[in-house]
Amino acid sequence: MAHTGLFCSSTEITSKAGVNYDSTGVSEAIINEWCLEIENLINVLTRYNWSDKFTATETTATLSPDVWHLLGQVESDLVAIYCIESNMRGLTATPYPSRIVAEDMINVLRDSALRGLSILRDPKSQDFMLQAKI
Repeated sequence: MAHTGLFCSSTEITSKAGVNYDSTGVSEAIINEWCLEIENLINVLTRYNWSDKFTATETTATLSPDVWHLLGQVESDLVAIYCIESNMRGLTATPYPSRIVAEDMINVLRDSALRGLSILRDPKSQDFMLQAKI
């Protein structure tokens, strides 16, 4: 199945989940569903429909990657948390060294996502992002 997330790639998500996350229990279909959930969450929390703006041909052709990667950062952080949470032990062959390591990874990703969401919620940041051109 192809990746359908708008703001980030599967590679960004799985690299943040780490080499020990249980990829046998997390299919591309599940990652796609989580991406859709997070995209909706970002839109509602920021009170701006980034998904429509991001997919509009006239915008994605001119919206600077210097600013829209923030959307991908937040999405990949939050979806990676779901990947880790799906099995806190990780892969059977190469598990996380301990549950604490998995929890620490989740904490770092959560902090990064909250920082990004805080920036995205700021109307001045939104204006800046929408005005930034290639």
